Amino acid sequence: MKSKYFELAKKLARTSEHPDHKLGAVIVKGNNILGLGFNKLKTHPKAKNYAQRIHAELAAILNARTDIEDSDLYV
Repeated sequence: MKSKYFELAKKLARTSEHPDHKLGAVIVKGNNILGLGFNKLKTHPKAKNYAQRIHAELAAILNARTDIEDSDLYV
């Protein structure tokens, strides 16, 4: 069952905007997907350096619509 979340992360990675590092991330608690993300070229809103990117893991956390405590992250 966990392999389906890794497969989903791989699919998300294909949509990554990063030219070199294509990663996808899925946050799961129980059988519920809480957040999805992939590497983005958009700079992080709090970044001081324009070259900093949003990592897949952070994108998944920012997209989560509920508390992610005690959840699993698949990258």
